[in-house]
Amino acid sequence: MIQIGAHNYKIYFRDDLYDTFDYLGIVKHDTDVILIDFTLSEEETLCTFVHESTHCISKRYGLSLDENQTSVIAEGMTQILLQLFPLEDLITAITWVSDSDN
Repeated sequence: MIQIGAHNYKIYFRDDLYDTFDYLGIVKHDTDVILIDFTLSEEETLCTFVHESTHCISKRYGLSLDENQTSVIAEGMTQILLQLFPLEDLITAITWVSDSDN
């Protein structure tokens, strides 16, 4: 779970997300849930996590970012994270905060 503003988002990995919805990740703001496709590579998982988290930030802080703005910001944040931390450590952190009881 990650906190964004006053909201605690649960993170779930699903192996059918892309096949079912044609998305790598989805945010459900009404239930504070982030879904990420489990079949992604580690780098794609990080990018998707940052992208979906950026949607959450946009929603909870009233930024009204469009999809392109969200993608650009998420790409930049992913680059910064990868310069500061090993990819494996970031994936471990994302997995650790996810709700494995889904």
